[in-house]
Amino acid sequence: MTESGPKLSVLVPVYNEERTVREVLRRVLSLGPILKEVVVVNDGSREGTAKVLEGIARSEPLVRVFSLERNQGKTAAIRHALEQSTGEILHSRRRFGI
Repeated sequence: MTESGPKLSVLVPVYNEERTVREVLRRVLSLGPILKEVVVVNDGSREGTAKVLEGIARSEPLVRVFSLERNQGKTAAIRHALEQSTGEILHSRRRFGI
């Protein structure tokens, strides 16, 4: 099945989610054969989240990662993701549930 139709941009703000971000992104990417991008904004995490995201972004072209230098809060992270998104349909994940 081919991807067609409007592009879905899934906005994923993260903060100190080194242990869970792989699973969240795995779930988003498994949404099926729809045209999509995943815009992840690391909101100044202080542990290994940035390193995990770098590895995922290298191996998964649908994942685009942006980092804020310091924690600015979920609203700022979502705003940044919105600015970077290219899809016609937007979705922001809820706390670890897609």
